[in-house]
Amino acid sequence: DGSTDEPLVARIDVAALSGPAIARRWTNATFGRSDLLLPPGDHAIRVAARGYDTWEGTVSLTEEPTHVTVALVRQAGLRLLEEDFDGASAAAWRFGLPDDTAHSGGWALGEPWPTFSGDVAAHDLFYAGPCMDASPGLGRRAAITGNLDSLTPGLDAVRGTTTLLSPPFDLYDSAGVRILLQATLVNTTGVAETGLRLDLVRWTEDEGVLWQSPSMSVDDLSTQAALTGQALVAQAVEGALLIDEPPSPSIVRLRLRAEGPPGAGTDPDGLLEIMVDEVLVLGLTAEAWDEENGDI
Repeated sequence: DGSTDEPLVARIDVAALSGPAIARRWTNATFGRSDLLLPPGDHAIRVAARGYDTWEGTVSLTEEPTHVTVALVRQAGLRLLEEDFDGASAAAWRFGLPDDTAHSGGWALGEPWPTFSGDVAAHDLFYAGPCMDASPGLGRRAAITGNLDSLTPGLDAVRGTTTLLSPPFDLYDSAGVRILLQATLVNTTGVAETGLRLDLVRWTEDEGVLWQSPSMSVDDLSTQAALTGQALVAQAVEGALLIDEPPSPSIVRLRLRAEGPPGAGTDPDGLLEIMVDEVLVLGLTAEAWDEENGDI
């Protein structure tokens, strides 16, 4: 931690080392340290921890051991919601609502299984669906759009609308929120209005949505992993929502709505698959919002 010097559990990505056969690399919680065996030369390295700005840089190595210290800067804002779907708190999320229309690919909690695409005989096989959990340690679970059954083509693709709803949390006096995800989204449908939208809602079991904020959309995240043999590892997604007229009381939920094409077709029609591995919502004061996003 760049402010406290306390050790952090952080994920380390080396650009030259990627793909499904490469183990995840993390710093340990006790010392905030990780040892990597890399050849001499220049290496592009990325260090990321939930709630901190990601550090990216180039490290030059020789034949001698090299020690690199990375000080991560904590992201501004009050932590309102935090989830990695690997602990008991995941049970408080709602995976699907009664008014959802999806007849396949509904939100589920589980271990992601990859959807494959390409030609095995021609050695041109790559992952075309979410498959790599990005949580520290032994965590494997994520919120996924139904690809628990990826061995049956088409059943894991979102057809219709499916909703993921967080547990309730208090906005307090936040003028806006910053939403950070580790997520993978593949959208090959070519259909307008499909994808993932996020907003805040005041919701009850009996009355449904009583208030909602403006929304943000998440675009296709598969382009960075379109290389042959490259696993679709969760990527960092970030956005901000301004709260023009906060609800009273200020207890809200984060809503993630996946909207796929309504038809029952399979791969020839394209697919929409989503994995959300980590969620962090930070409350911003009016001053913090102005500093990050311009005047309210």
